Amino acid sequence: MQITATSRLGEILDQDLLGNRVGYVFYAELDHRLMGQFPAIFSDSVDVKHRIVVTTSRDLIEEVVAGLPDRRSKIMPVLALIDEEGGFVFDTSLLNAHQWEMKLPLQLMNREEYDRLMAEGGEPFMWAPGLIG
Repeated sequence: MQITATSRLGEILDQDLLGNRVGYVFYAELDHRLMGQFPAIFSDSVDVKHRIVVTTSRDLIEEVVAGLPDRRSKIMPVLALIDEEGGFVFDTSLLNAHQWEMKLPLQLMNREEYDRLMAEGGEPFMWAPGLIG
């Protein structure tokens, strides 16, 4: 079964997940010690549902953070169900039974997408303008 942008985690429970794996993904967030998150997001996602920058490469997320305004931040490793071919991940941390059924995947950023965005110029990433989560 392949994960898509509209898959719900509950739909894939007990499914054959050939091609998917459990592993770590990384995202960055401001270190503010409050409830909720101010993660790094894609700049063009501000007016739509915020797309959080998530990758399987710690080095890649460090590159993203290096290009953002200098703020106290931290890189977060998260255990996830990863479909690298489809480009989606399910964050499996801290979920209760209801959340498992309704959870939507996050879109994974790979090196190719990062390189393309950087080649286009501009500022493809930013810190979220408000709390997420």
